[in-house]
Amino acid sequence: MGKRSLIISIIIFLIFLGVFYYFYFVWYSLFYHPKGQNQSVWPNLLNNPCDYKTKEVLVKKFTHQDNNFYLFIPKGVDLNSSPVILFLHGLAPSSPVDYKMYSPLIFHEAKRGNIVIFLSYQKGTFSLFRPKVFPLTARQVLKEAILEIKKIAPKNDLSQFIVIGSSMGGAVATNILSEEIPLPKAIILITPGETFPYLPASIYGLPFGDLRNLNPETWFVALFSQSDRLVLREKVKKKLLQKTEGLNRHMFLIPSDAYGNPPLWSNHVSAFYPPNNLSYYGYRKIIDATIDCALFNKNCEVVKGENKEALEIGFWSDGRKINQIKKIY
Repeated sequence: MGKRSLIISIIIFLIFLGVFYYFYFVWYSLFYHPKGQNQSVWPNLLNNPCDYKTKEVLVKKFTHQDNNFYLFIPKGVDLNSSPVILFLHGLAPSSPVDYKMYSPLIFHEAKRGNIVIFLSYQKGTFSLFRPKVFPLTARQVLKEAILEIKKIAPKNDLSQFIVIGSSMGGAVATNILSEEIPLPKAIILITPGETFPYLPASIYGLPFGDLRNLNPETWFVALFSQSDRLVLREKVKKKLLQKTEGLNRHMFLIPSDAYGNPPLWSNHVSAFYPPNNLSYYGYRKIIDATIDCALFNKNCEVVKGENKEALEIGFWSDGRKINQIKKIY
């Protein structure tokens, strides 16, 4: 085989490898949805189980050194006593990152009476290639967001502070903490990851930060999705357990179930889909219970997975039970 033929063979192999990688990991985890096995069966979604404090949410956009941040402010509640939730987005193909993909969960939490902060910390298109600077940028923008909260709620001391991170935002959540920002009562990670599958975070990505020096009463909850190949679950779980030793830790696997139509497919972004059994009785139930337990000592049995209801997602219309949540730590 000549040198030219060898180069062509290598290029073809790399193209094939790239296409396989994309479809096996990225496309499957973000876009693939199977057909339901039984077209005449559907998931029974009960009435909204959430006790909202308001139906109206004010959205305010701010810009700080080319980075956007948003405040989601519940109307008609005492903002001075409202919990504050910081939401950290995952890696995005463009900048600035918009909140709309995450809006079902964000508005849900705001309607529960929480002030929600959404940071867009990817500064410029090329920031996609520099994820290790995300925590520094996020920390700077967060300080600006806190100043804005102080203007609308001057007596809010941010003692009821929660951090939620999605995908690589989970890695940002473990690295953002410092003396300059409030210490969270709970850290909630949704499909957390440091990098792409089988790519070392030292080459590209953001390694998880060490949280072992936090108050042992801090709640740490991680939610994994069954049909998510972007996150190597066992590897990530092992790393997170090493980094969070001593905290009040709980980890869950949200299941997929394609028995009926539409199927309930738990993938990398299903936590942010419009209301269905997975979002209400899977992700949101555990997220809400974590916040309630960490701040108000309520619904702690759900976070601990101590009762049957904590792991149930509901039933299909023919009475068959939908696959249950699994507590994996």
